[in-house]
Amino acid sequence: MHDPERAKYGYASLLQAMRTFVNISQLDYESLLDYQKRVKQSSEILSSHLGEEFLDKFVEKLPEYRAASDTAEQDDMKAKAFRAFTSYVVLKNSDQRKYGSLVQNLQTQFS
Repeated sequence: MHDPERAKYGYASLLQAMRTFVNISQLDYESLLDYQKRVKQSSEILSSHLGEEFLDKFVEKLPEYRAASDTAEQDDMKAKAFRAFTSYVVLKNSDQRKYGSLVQNLQTQFS
């Protein structure tokens, strides 16, 4: 997945990792398990570039974070942010013909 040529210039490697992760999607013939493996590999590469803390500033701006009663709860939100983001990418980019109703139901429940 890493391109050694691009790895010579850090920003190109970072951009490629970000693009690959955000644009990853389940292929027509691909099982959910195979898709999940590709997402995991891609998320590990992104995490190796940015660390899992790159979402901390985003989390700090969320209403739930501001409403949290103590710092332990806020720290927990930050710790879970990368996994939540990864989960969202998996759901959003999964085969919508198979899992679209599940995604829609989850969005409805959140609202």
